[in-house]
Amino acid sequence: MPLSPNVRRALGRLLLAAGLLAAAWGLFEGRKRLVQTFFRRGPGGAAPPALSGLPRADPDLAAAGGRVPPATGHGLAPAAFVRVALLDGVDAATSRHLPHYDSVCRRGLELVVDVGFPTVSLPVQSVLWTGLTQQQSGIQFVQARIDPPPDGALPARVPSSAAVAESHPFISQSFGFARAWPALDIDRPALAEWEAGTFQFMALALAGSDTRLVFVHLLGADDAGHRHGRASPEFAAAAARADRVLGDLLTIDAAAHGANSLWLVLADHGHRDAGGHGGEESEIRLVRACLVGGGLISAPQGRLVHLVDLSRALADALGQAPHPASAGRPLFEALAVPDQPGLTLPRPGPVRTALAALLVAVAVTITWLAARRSWNLPWWWVLAYLSVVGIEGAPSLSTPMIYRPLGQAIYLAALPGLCLLAITAGLAVRRVGPLRMIATQLQVPAALTAACAILCWGEPPLMPFWTANLSVCLVLLFSGAAVAALACLASLVPSGSDRAPPAETPGTPP
Repeated sequence: MPLSPNVRRALGRLLLAAGLLAAAWGLFEGRKRLVQTFFRRGPGGAAPPALSGLPRADPDLAAAGGRVPPATGHGLAPAAFVRVALLDGVDAATSRHLPHYDSVCRRGLELVVDVGFPTVSLPVQSVLWTGLTQQQSGIQFVQARIDPPPDGALPARVPSSAAVAESHPFISQSFGFARAWPALDIDRPALAEWEAGTFQFMALALAGSDTRLVFVHLLGADDAGHRHGRASPEFAAAAARADRVLGDLLTIDAAAHGANSLWLVLADHGHRDAGGHGGEESEIRLVRACLVGGGLISAPQGRLVHLVDLSRALADALGQAPHPASAGRPLFEALAVPDQPGLTLPRPGPVRTALAALLVAVAVTITWLAARRSWNLPWWWVLAYLSVVGIEGAPSLSTPMIYRPLGQAIYLAALPGLCLLAITAGLAVRRVGPLRMIATQLQVPAALTAACAILCWGEPPLMPFWTANLSVCLVLLFSGAAVAALACLASLVPSGSDRAPPAETPGTPP
């Protein structure tokens, strides 16, 4: 017996609802897998950035404000001792309130350094020690020991080298230092004892030793930034403690070596006020680095260079050849040309950009034609996105919501938009049918999500702005699909206007 139209309509809406729920589940699972890919070592091999430098024949770098010894080729001269102190997570603004950090900058050469993307400690420090950007090496969100050390790492080429880290031994053990502390397999009680005092004792001993290259990694401020945020008193106190250790290191080294040591003091990234890093925000990506000692000549202060340039400076100071694939420029060449901000950041190419724009333009056009009325447009998505930005902050790889596998912070922040979708979709299903409702409410969000995926496609899929927005768009899309499915199911319940009027009772007067 053929099914009645009402039954066929009900079955069709049940199938649509089931399909939407299946799509929502697939998007939910796909986003979890996407986030997992952030933490894999990618293939690397990207082309070096096109940093410009002075012509090699330029004789004296008059524009740089100082003389350059001819033997250095516009770079640093070799130093007897090289000391690198890295205050993890200390942003440029905070460093100006740290007396010993600030003193190094006032006595020496102050630089603004673009550390590249992503702004994660191990990948950034890999740039420092290899001269290869994160995209060249493929070390982008790696948070485990690099074994063997990256090809061409400077510490592995300096027999007299040592690294000492306050915590996170996998970082100090990743770059081929001849000696590195703490041990990778240190247990928790021993690590607590190390952090409480042994670390500082070892760092001071190394600073005063005849070891040519010493790296001291101070992590207290970064830990406080993650726990309490950059704007917290705990962060300020941790940064001050790290600065006091830096002051002791400078004093011990000066007593042992006089002015023969070249000091590099820097950070690897900053923090958001609420805590977190990893994205491309300038206040996180641009750090303050200062060089002093080792016969360093005068140069203009506060100029912007890239971390690959600083790696080249270390190679020159250690008498080592730079990595053949590095774009790092001799330091005084880099200082004598106009700043090139953001040049080491990865960008989607023109083909991807055009394809993403075309996809969104087609979806907007079809949606506009199908909507017929302005209230049928997907205003819910605009409201949801704006409420996410207002509550959680602009999407960035520095914001914790991007990584949470369930996406709960995003869809809770997006509730105003999802409530609007529930109302709009419920009305649209009854007025124009479920297919048109889906076309008008979900087509543009799906196109925007696909466009973000196109713009950050790769392994791993890390791209400034677009990767973070892909995570947000996936949450909004699977939440929207679930709401649309509920609207289809709700339409199966007859409304008051759908019910037939009651039959007249026989004998009732008209």
